[in-house]
This record gives sequence, C-alpha cells and structure tokens, in this order.
Amino acid sequence: MNTRRLVVASLVSGSLALAACGADQDPALEVPDDGASTTTAAGGAAGGPTSAEATFGPIELTGANEIPGPGAEEGIGQAHVYLDTDGSICYDFIGIDGLDVPASAAHIHEGGESEAGPVVLPLETPTEGSLDACVADQAELSARIAENPGGFYVNVHNADFPDGAIRGQLES
Repeated sequence: MNTRRLVVASLVSGSLALAACGADQDPALEVPDDGASTTTAAGGAAGGPTSAEATFGPIELTGANEIPGPGAEEGIGQAHVYLDTDGSICYDFIGIDGLDVPASAAHIHEGGESEAGPVVLPLETPTEGSLDACVADQAELSARIAENPGGFYVNVHNADFPDGAIRGQLES
C-alpha cells in the first residue's frame, strides 16, 4: 500500500473511530445524579449519534481558557459535542496533551466564557488522550445547550488542576 493510500485509510479509520459513543463520573467531584444511562462503543467501534440535531466543534481546549486560572500552561486538546435527536449527548476528545499527570475527570459545565459554572453533565475521562462517548436521556439539557451553546463549556481536570486543567467554550 503506498503512502497516500495509507494516509487516506488512517484518516477514514480515525474519523470513524471519533463517531463512537459512554460516560463516567469522578466521585471526588460534586455532580448531578440524574440517573442517565450511558454507553461506550466496544473496542472503539464506530457508533456516534444516529442523527445529530446540532454539532459543536472543534472546541479548542487550553489551559489559558480555564476560569479561574491558571490551567495547565502546556495543556491542549479538542472536543466536539453532538446533540442527538433521540435526547443523547455525544462527545469526543481528541489529542488531549500537555498535562503532566493524567486526566482525572471531564465535564460539561453551565457558564459563560468568563464564568466558572456548575457541572451539568459528567463525561467519561479521556485518560488516553482521545475518547468518544454518549450519555443517553439528556433531552432537557440538550435543549438548553441548543438554545444557548455559548453558555456551556467542556473541561478536563487532573490532580495538578482539580478545578480544571483545560477548557473550551461551546459556540453557536
């Protein structure tokens, strides 16, 4: 297989893997217990939202975006958030890097660009740098995000930055 075909095959495989969907909760952080069910695609198989109502991303995650700072100075990554028509919220993290210690939690928070807001949805932690997951039964939250995406942000925490290492605001 020549280099061009290998690159194309890798890009297609990576794109399919990013569509997969699960969630996890860090017990050390106070988060809402709404009884939502979660799913994770086994073995990184493609899944993702069946019909996204809205897509936000790429959301640039940086330490400089953390409020109140400081966040991880070298921390970077990207996220996407997908509001599915079935009420699920799906998401992915790509290339989480520059954190001296592994990620310990990830969330969607409600808050504007200059605010540190409450956790509204715990997300599975991207401990390996990338992750794809979905949280089912989130129709009410999904509607609130769709109405005001700039009022929500995604962040990733670690032991060095328990209030948030990297953050990115959803945008319309």
